[in-house]
Amino acid sequence: MPETKVQAACKAGYYRSPSTGRCRKQAATKTVKTCPDGYELNPATNRCRKKRMDASKYPVEDVTNETYDNPQIFIASIALISVGALVLLYVIFQFRHEIAKLLRRAKLIVCRRRKF
Repeated sequence: MPETKVQAACKAGYYRSPSTGRCRKQAATKTVKTCPDGYELNPATNRCRKKRMDASKYPVEDVTNETYDNPQIFIASIALISVGALVLLYVIFQFRHEIAKLLRRAKLIVCRRRKF
């Protein structure tokens, strides 16, 4: 008569699989995770993530009818144009000799083509 083996009992938290006869860990019950204020639980990853702003609380304002009569905008644009003009004049002054040589060469090239 063949001898039957007596299997030892599994440890606490484990059960014996009927198909393999091995001890397997019992599925742990999921605990409900709580997130701190300003965070929400992501169900896909079971992690806390920062709450997104609710767009319905912040409606989009219509800005098509606004006018730009603000004098500060006018003053700022005049100041930027003035600074740009001053920078351009400074660059021209610094490179005046090089610019003059370039213009003379261009004049010679144009004059030579007219003769032929």
